[in-house]
Amino acid sequence: MFWGSLRNEDGKLIAFGYITGPGIEHGYLEDVIIHSHYQGKEIGKELVKILMQEAEKQGISIITVIFQDKHNEFYEKCGLPLARVVFGEGNRKECLAAYSRKR
Repeated sequence: MFWGSLRNEDGKLIAFGYITGPGIEHGYLEDVIIHSHYQGKEIGKELVKILMQEAEKQGISIITVIFQDKHNEFYEKCGLPLARVVFGEGNRKECLAAYSRKR
């Protein structure tokens, strides 16, 4: 498991995310959280980019992420070519998405 975070000038945590898994070639991108005052400034996009780069360094070529459907646009903006499966209804709708570097 590895994680990334960012603190503001006062030392308060404003962004966090991590990738976990068995460490073989598959990992799970989880809990990408950006403080509401800092959303829309591409901090989350950069955090995902850094986490994905670290995953590649560690030989993790398949990343799975589960997120609420309302966050789909965020992950698309991160540039992840996601294969999505949507489940649930209404506000409880979630997506299971996988990204693979394998060709």
